[in-house]
Amino acid sequence: MPDSKVQSHIKHLRWKCRRGMRELDTVLLNYLDNYYEKGDANQKKAFELILDIPDPDLWLLLTGKKTNNDKDVMGVVTRLQNTNNT
Repeated sequence: MPDSKVQSHIKHLRWKCRRGMRELDTVLLNYLDNYYEKGDANQKKAFELILDIPDPDLWLLLTGKKTNNDKDVMGVVTRLQNTNNT
């Protein structure tokens, strides 16, 4: 992707990280800023899928009260959980 398209895509993802819960905003934006661009294609796709999950379900995933069948999504969820605790 050319740099302008990458930056536009990151801006779009940043907008999608803005949620109804401040806690989700913080965790998602932290991941986007610190891990997203370093991830491989599967991790990037998984993060983008996570951004489409409704807030209540996403909160249940992050608190470990729910799981997802996609191993890449769960890998990113684990990273989100770990970065939230550090």
